[in-house]
Amino acid sequence: LLHHAGGYRTNTRLCSWKVALVGIWLWPCSNLHRVVTAVNVASASPSSISAEAEVDDGGHVNVNVDQQDEYSSSSSGVLGYEFGLTEIPTSSFTSQQQTQNNLSKPWSILKELFPNNTLLSISDIWESHPVYLPGSIHSAGQNTKLSTLVPPESESSTSSTTRFANLFQIDDSLAVLKNDPTLIHGQDYIILKYMMKDGEEWNGQLPYPSIPLQDIPMLIHPTRGFSLVINDLQKRWPSIKNFARSLESEVASSNSVSCNLYLTPPGQSRAFESHFDWMDVLVLQIAGDKDWTVWTTPLIQHALPDEKRKPTMAEIQSSKQYQENVRLSPGDALYIPRGHLHNATTPLDSQELSMHLTFGIEYLFETTVESLLHHALALFVASNHKDAHESIVLPAGMCSTTNKDDTAEPSLQRLTYEVALHYSISEIVRRTNCGGFGEHHEHPRDPYKDAICALRKSVLIAKHSQMEQIHGKSNQDIHQMYIGGLKALPSQVSLRRVLTFMTSRQPHDGNNTEKSLGAVRYRYPGMEDPPPYFSSCPSTEAHYYQELNSVQDTFEQFATRFMEFGMDMYEDAKEKLELEMTTSRLDRWRKEDEILFQVFGSL
Repeated sequence: LLHHAGGYRTNTRLCSWKVALVGIWLWPCSNLHRVVTAVNVASASPSSISAEAEVDDGGHVNVNVDQQDEYSSSSSGVLGYEFGLTEIPTSSFTSQQQTQNNLSKPWSILKELFPNNTLLSISDIWESHPVYLPGSIHSAGQNTKLSTLVPPESESSTSSTTRFANLFQIDDSLAVLKNDPTLIHGQDYIILKYMMKDGEEWNGQLPYPSIPLQDIPMLIHPTRGFSLVINDLQKRWPSIKNFARSLESEVASSNSVSCNLYLTPPGQSRAFESHFDWMDVLVLQIAGDKDWTVWTTPLIQHALPDEKRKPTMAEIQSSKQYQENVRLSPGDALYIPRGHLHNATTPLDSQELSMHLTFGIEYLFETTVESLLHHALALFVASNHKDAHESIVLPAGMCSTTNKDDTAEPSLQRLTYEVALHYSISEIVRRTNCGGFGEHHEHPRDPYKDAICALRKSVLIAKHSQMEQIHGKSNQDIHQMYIGGLKALPSQVSLRRVLTFMTSRQPHDGNNTEKSLGAVRYRYPGMEDPPPYFSSCPSTEAHYYQELNSVQDTFEQFATRFMEFGMDMYEDAKEKLELEMTTSRLDRWRKEDEILFQVFGSL
C-alpha cells in the first residue's frame, strides 16, 4: 500500500512524503511536521477524492479539500440531508402514551435498557461489568461472549430496531452545527480519524477553529474516513437533554450525565484509539452498524478523572485475553463501566453511515465514597481543630514549586496538615492495586486493600429503595465502606507519598495530549484555591526524608484523631454531599436551558 513517490525534503519545520494509501498515515519525521498526501488507490475511480494532509506534533490534521471533488457541497443527500431550514425537534425516547403509562414507574429508561433477567440483573453489572443490551431477542443471537441482557420475547419485536429513532436521527447532526454557528471546532465538535503514530494508536484532528458546514459531508466519506464528534449534545438538542436528565435522576449517584455524538463513515472507519473513560458510558446505536471491542477486565478499576491516560500498545496487545467483540445495530445498546478499554469500527462490508450516542454517567470527584471522607475532614477542621491549620515545615530545598511567573524557586515550603491529609486520602485511593491489569503500585495496603478500593465506588445521592436495588448496595453498605476507609487511614498516610502525589498532579494547561485524552485536573471536594503544586520533590535524596520522620509521626496522630471524629460523621458528610450535588445540578441545568433557549426559543 505504501509507495515512496516524492523523495524527501526538509527545512526548518517541514518534511514531506508522498504516499499512496487509503486515508492518512503519520510517517515519523523526528520532531518535524508530518505531511502526507492521500492519493487514489487502484480500486478508486479517477474522480475520487484526493487531499493533502498536514499532521503536527499535537496530532492535528490539516486537510486541503479539493473543491473539484465529485462530492461537493452542491450535492444533496450525501449524509441523507437536504440543506434547508432546520425544523424544531419534537422527538422523544418514548411515545406520549408510553410516557403517560410510565408516570408511576421511576425507571423508564433503565427498565427499558436493562430488562429483568433470571441469570443477570442490573445490580450484578452496574459499575462492574460491560454488558451488551440488544434491542430484540433476534439481534441477541450473535456470537459474542460479552455478558448479555436479553429482552423477554414478549417485549421483543422487529420494531425494536427503531426504538431510538425518535431520540435523534442522522439528519439532526448537521442541524446541531447549523443551529449554532458559534460552536468551536476542537472543543464543541471535532472532525477526526484514527491513526497510528510511532507504533502507537492516536486520533488525528483537523486544527481549524471552525469547519464549513458544506465541507463536512466530504470529510465524513469512506475515501477520507473522518468522523464527526459533537460533544455535550444534551446542551444542544431538547430530546437529548430530556433523556440525559431522566437518566441522571434514575442513576441517582452521578454528578451529571453528558452525551456525545459519533458519526462515522462505512468501510472499517474509526474515530478514536483504544481508550478507557473515567465515566460509565451507555452507548445507543442510532443508525448503521458498528463493531465494538470491549475489555472485560478494566485497565484501572473504577478509574477516576485525573487517572485518565493513554494505554500503551504493550498494554493493548498483552491483554487480548480480556477482549470481546460485539456488533451493535440500530436499537442495540452497550454499557461499559469506567476504566474498561474499548474501541469501535464500522464493518468492512458496511454501506451506510454509522451513528451512536454515548451517554456519560459522570461521578467525577464529587459522588464517590472517597468524597465522603473529604467532606468529613472539612467538618473535622470546622469543629475547631486548630492543629489542622498548622504548617508542616518541609526541609529547606527539598521541593521546588512554581510561582505566578511560572518560574521554579526552591524554598522552605509550608503545607498544612489539613491539605496534606486531603491529598493523602486521594493518594491512598489511587495508588492501590484494585484489580485493573494496568495498576502496578508498589504499596500492598494489606489488610486494608478491599476497604480502600471500595472508596472508588459511587454514592447514592437520593434515598430510595428501588435505587438501592438497582445499584446493589444500600445506604448501610455505603456507610460500611466509609467506615472501612476511615480505619485504613492512620496506618497508610505518608508525607513522602503525599509530596510525590502532589508533584504528579500539577497542572498541565499547555499539554494538548492531556486535553485530547479527556483528563480532568485533580481536585478534592471543597478545594477552592489549589495549594502550590510541587514541580519537583527528589525522592532519590534520602536525607530529606529522614528529616520528615518526626513530622510523619505527628501526621499519623492527626489522621488518627480525624478517624475517631469521622466515625460518627457519616450522615453529616452525606448530607453535605447531597446538598452540594443538588445545588450544583440545578445550577447546571439552568445554564443548559439557557443555551437551548438561545437556539430553540420558548420550547
